[in-house]
Amino acid sequence: SCGSCHPDGNTDQLLWNLGAECTWTALCAQKEPRSTMPIRGLRDSLPLHWDGKPGDPFGGPNGEVGLLVSLPASCATEHDCFRDLVDGGLTGVMCDQTGGCPSPPLTTAERDDMADFLAVVSYPPARSRRVDDSLSASAVAGFEDFYMDQGGLGDPNTCADSNSGCHELPLGTATNSETLGAFDAPTQRGLTDRYLQFSSGFTSAEEIMSTSNSGISIPPFFGPPNDFPYSAADGLEEDTVFGVAFAVFNPVYNVDATDIFQMFEEASNGHSGALGRQVTLNSVTAIDPLGPDLSPAEEILIDLEAADAQGVVNFRGRGLRYGSIEVPISYLPTGIYQVGNVTMTRAQLLADALTGDMLATLTAYLRAGVAESTPQPLVSVAGANCGTGVGTTGDPDLPVLSGGVTAMALESIHVTAADHVFVDGLLDSGASITLLGGTSACEALGEDTVATDPVMVDLGSSPSAGTHLLQVQTDEGLLSNELPFLVQ
Repeated sequence: SCGSCHPDGNTDQLLWNLGAECTWTALCAQKEPRSTMPIRGLRDSLPLHWDGKPGDPFGGPNGEVGLLVSLPASCATEHDCFRDLVDGGLTGVMCDQTGGCPSPPLTTAERDDMADFLAVVSYPPARSRRVDDSLSASAVAGFEDFYMDQGGLGDPNTCADSNSGCHELPLGTATNSETLGAFDAPTQRGLTDRYLQFSSGFTSAEEIMSTSNSGISIPPFFGPPNDFPYSAADGLEEDTVFGVAFAVFNPVYNVDATDIFQMFEEASNGHSGALGRQVTLNSVTAIDPLGPDLSPAEEILIDLEAADAQGVVNFRGRGLRYGSIEVPISYLPTGIYQVGNVTMTRAQLLADALTGDMLATLTAYLRAGVAESTPQPLVSVAGANCGTGVGTTGDPDLPVLSGGVTAMALESIHVTAADHVFVDGLLDSGASITLLGGTSACEALGEDTVATDPVMVDLGSSPSAGTHLLQVQTDEGLLSNELPFLVQ
């Protein structure tokens, strides 16, 4: 089944020979193996696969034929592009490899259903994202290292370079990379939950990992020692494999792996770090609320109440009062709890739990407005083909605010004027979004021409000097990717 290679929508962490051509024919005499990529997060990341061949609405070159060949688009709408992937899989790798496909598997309706499914599988919350959605200093430094020119060799000057890089804003995808012979990077999300990385998995080779402990010295690659040393006793680990890449990339970008790894650990996948967190209140977990210290249970309550107040989760659950009365419990915008047909403060809830009059489990759920079809809002900046060129921060040309300016012009998808603005994980109640009208055919959300909606985001007041992270949240919905910006 498809799930054989994509367990839980993720990856089997294996290499497969699916017929991809090697564009550097002097270096390889056979078709290149490809690592399995996740199904998670495919929406708005067309075209698909490492070569950008299936589900390609743009046409032109791709990783299989190289930069010198131009092919027609294989699909038009996003649904049709996912159908292109489904049809290719069902007549290719999903066939009996000895007898072929005597009759087409799955009906037209079933194929449409599978295409719909592929478009809505989401990533879970980033595993190290904090409950209050703030980012650690290391993660912020990782955003700077990844998206801002740190003085490397030149072009590409960042990992997210719009022409020559592989991981453009907003989803870390790219197509027709000039550096890699029209190759694609299908996604960068989830890199810290898999130890087979890159299309050929070369950073997972034991010889390369052992070499990286003292610095990569394989011509033409020369780099510093791996930030996460490899141990044969521990075997493959996500951070060690990730560190190999930046032992190679350090001369190009002048950055190391540690902070960028933490960035991936904390960067938003559309969900708040509070989502799914849970607390049980009983006579053991609830101490006297009048005591000198907060119990761990009360600390969690405070955090999840704040997340609910920001509109990123719905904090609710069920309880048992006086040992026999079942009651629904929901945190209200007024700062109190609706417990069945009565209201209670946090202190009252904990006091009842302490005496045994209340046993309750509360969970931070998705907001009611989020369904499997809810798209994640996306924000980016105009790419090189929109005339912005390399800005103050390098490529991408990130917003730089100075002189009291609080507004920034951005490119977006799935963003409306009613959406909310978050800065560094906190709701900015004074911010506003203005739709500028029309569409832009820019490299803002994909290497080729993708229609994006230009918007103006005004923060209302200027944050402190330094690097900040902007997000947009659809009304009662999902959070966007983080867009770094600078305040001078």
